[in-house]
Amino acid sequence: MSTSVEAAVTRRSFKQIWLGATIWSLAFGGTAAASALSYVTTFPTEAARQQVAAATSGDAGLSVLLGPTTAIDTVGGYTVYKCFVFLTTIGAIWGLLAATKLLRGEEDAGRWQLVLSGSTRAARATVATLVALLGAVAILFVGTTVIVAAAGRNPDVGFALSDSVLYGLSIVIAPAVFVMVGAVTSQLCRTRRMASSWAMGVFGICFFVRMVADAGPDTHWLRWATPFGWVELIQPFTQNDAWP
Repeated sequence: MSTSVEAAVTRRSFKQIWLGATIWSLAFGGTAAASALSYVTTFPTEAARQQVAAATSGDAGLSVLLGPTTAIDTVGGYTVYKCFVFLTTIGAIWGLLAATKLLRGEEDAGRWQLVLSGSTRAARATVATLVALLGAVAILFVGTTVIVAAAGRNPDVGFALSDSVLYGLSIVIAPAVFVMVGAVTSQLCRTRRMASSWAMGVFGICFFVRMVADAGPDTHWLRWATPFGWVELIQPFTQNDAWP
């Protein structure tokens, strides 16, 4: 009986967020694919790509704002550079807001008490909700990966399927982490507004650490201290280091 109740909680929670996750997955994949395709059109020659690399390499300001310019003279490196900050920022904010909505928000609205009136406990219902949230993160991963892989079939782009999969995984690191951040703040705070504010505070700290990490070679080690840095350390399409 308890298992069926928790499955129902998961289904109900998933119904509330799957559409938004699908829309964002299309936006994420479309943004990355468009960046790759526009790069091969705008900079079709090696000479043009080397000019871009020369103009951006060593620019600490660009690195702080948009992330490292590593391998920007390649299609993959440019794609990561153009999309990194935008996609990870949007993904992280979406993740924390979705978590606080389905956890603390449902309790604020009085619906959580109805859930707990069934044959389940608060801890089990919370886990069931987190399963739904991670299912939404999986939608982000699949949508992003499929669209990027489709763009990679263009001979001028040339992304291997494994590259596209690793890129998709790198993009959903931030949403997955901040789903969990939102879940924790939902347990610590008495209202959804407060839970979201605390989660945004964690987001701000992580983002600031990433900016400091990209300010110069002496601070690159700080990338290990923030989920935004983990994405950079993977270097999808170029180094493809899955360890981070």
